[in-house]
Amino acid sequence: MTSAAATKSTATFAQQIPIGDIEKTAHNLGLSEAVADYQTEIGTGQQELKFQTEASAAATCWRPCSRPTRRRSCQLLGTNQIGPAVSSGLKWNALWSLVLALLG
Repeated sequence: MTSAAATKSTATFAQQIPIGDIEKTAHNLGLSEAVADYQTEIGTGQQELKFQTEASAAATCWRPCSRPTRRRSCQLLGTNQIGPAVSSGLKWNALWSLVLALLG
C-alpha cells in the first residue's frame, strides 16, 4: 500500500472465497492495490476475511464479494480507515509513550 489513505474491511462468510478470486475481482475492477487474507480469531476460532484497499475503492471492492450466491455469502462486519494523518498521530503517541516509560 502507498502512503495514501487506505481502508481495512472485515467480513464473515458462509463458505470461504478463494483469495485468488478476490484478487481477480479487484484486478477486474481496476484496483491496483488490494490485499486479502483470512485470519482466525484466537478466542472463538472463527475465520474472518480481511481485505485492504485504497480508501476510495473500498465500496467498489466489497460489492462483488457481498452478492450472495447459492454456494456462499458474506457479511461485512466493519471497516477502518487509516491514512497519513492518522499514522502521524500514532507515531507521536508511540514516541510519547516511550519517553514516559523511560522516565519512569
